[in-house]
This record gives sequence, C-alpha cells and structure tokens, in this order.
Amino acid sequence: MPPSNRLRVKEPPLQEPVNGIVQPPVWPSPNSMCRRTSVLESLKTVLTAIWQEHWAFIFRQPVDAKQFGMIHYHEVIKRPMDLGTIKKRLNNNYYRNGDQAIQDFKLIYANCFRFYKKGTIAHKAGTNLKTYFHHLLSTIDLSNEVRLPLKRKWEDAFL
Repeated sequence: MPPSNRLRVKEPPLQEPVNGIVQPPVWPSPNSMCRRTSVLESLKTVLTAIWQEHWAFIFRQPVDAKQFGMIHYHEVIKRPMDLGTIKKRLNNNYYRNGDQAIQDFKLIYANCFRFYKKGTIAHKAGTNLKTYFHHLLSTIDLSNEVRLPLKRKWEDAFL
C-alpha cells in the first residue's frame, strides 16, 4: 500500500526536557489500535543489527543535554529520538505500520546532522547509522506489509 494511503497518526505534542532529557512516549495511546506487522518485525532485526555496531552507543538512549552541557540542544532539536525509544516502541506495538518506525529511525540521523557539525564523532556516527540503516532496509519487502496477530507479553517467555 502506498504511504499516502496509510493512516497517519497525529504527532504527539512537543515535550519539555526533564533534567536535560526528553523521553518520547513508548506506549500507544489508549485510543490507538496496536499493530504487529511483517515489516515491524523485520525492523526489530534491523534495530538489533544496528545496536551491535560500535558507533551506535551514541544513539542508544535519549540525549542528556544537561549532562553533556549542550544547553541549546532542545532549542534546536524539537523531536528527539533514539534507538532505545524505537526498541521500546517496537516491543510495545506502538507503531501502526512500518513507515512510522522508519520515520523514527530517520529522525535520529536527521537530528544528528542538524545538531552536530560535520567532522565530529557524532556526525560520523550519524552517517554510519544512515548508510547501514538504508542497507538493512533494502533487504525488507516494504511493499508487502502484512498484519500479524498480536502476541501477549507472556507468550514471549515460552517462544
């Protein structure tokens, strides 16, 4: 199904940092219909592969602007995103379709390029993330996203 025909979920409101960190929501809203799809399951594998890369440590948790003295970070970056948040969202069936999760992956490196100067370690890590993500994404059939039955949390313990 073309992306234009998919349901769009309303963007959550901007959040204020708490102690230098913005933690985006990771649970679907009560009115949201949780989904599990073939593409979202494939993106879990993509996330695992990215997580294991040595440069990915920069993106594993929300940026702590206070700890690192980046006082303007949240003025520049209005919608922070990180791999840990994506991992929680995937595990909590937060996304309605693969496109939403893909947008979150892209938001990580877009934010990185926006805030960090070219040539810095963080900017280079963002370039690695973008390149590797698109390589892994090319192995997924995005044109055939199939809805899968939801698993109950306790089922994972037995599978």
